[in-house]
Amino acid sequence: MEINTEITAKTAEEWSRLVMEAAPTGMIMVDSAGRIVLVNAQVETLFGYLREELVGKSVEILVPAGFRTQHPQLRTGFLHAPQARPMGAGRDLYGLRKDGTQVPLEIGLSPLETPAGKFVLSSVVDISERKQAEDSLRAVQTELEERNSELTAQADMVRALSGRLLQAQDEERRRIARELHDGVGQLLAAMAMNMSIVESEKEKLSPI
Repeated sequence: MEINTEITAKTAEEWSRLVMEAAPTGMIMVDSAGRIVLVNAQVETLFGYLREELVGKSVEILVPAGFRTQHPQLRTGFLHAPQARPMGAGRDLYGLRKDGTQVPLEIGLSPLETPAGKFVLSSVVDISERKQAEDSLRAVQTELEERNSELTAQADMVRALSGRLLQAQDEERRRIARELHDGVGQLLAAMAMNMSIVESEKEKLSPI
């Protein structure tokens, strides 16, 4: 029985390693002191390190300098109240590659209780393409909003110009009407005066 139990334990351990290695996302196991004890091939690809360069190192080696000082405190807080959850919910998270560049990440945390102590298993996903798509979408939305504002301003200008044109047309019609009224009135008055003169002088006129 002891032999079978030992084989089973070794098999389970080997299966666990195979599952972790075959995972499509980066997997990092860290002990309670924050030291990396295990990584898979996806982590090597993502961060540009060989696993031999990471195992035994502080996990802060993968944290950008701007967040490095507060990370140990956050890690300790998680170990005091461990539960599976996404890391940094509502915040943008970044990892630091070996070449010094940063990569946007989505990180899930899972606590592990083992006879050897407490560990944290982190799943790490590169979301660069998603961030680029989100940035492109925001750029398009901003451009659409700007164009909509421009169109709204142009529509307001057209309405204002149309109002001014209608007002100018109305004023022009009024002016023409006044001129016609005054001109025709004067013409009629002159004609009436001329007719009166003709009427009074018709006796003096000789027929042709």
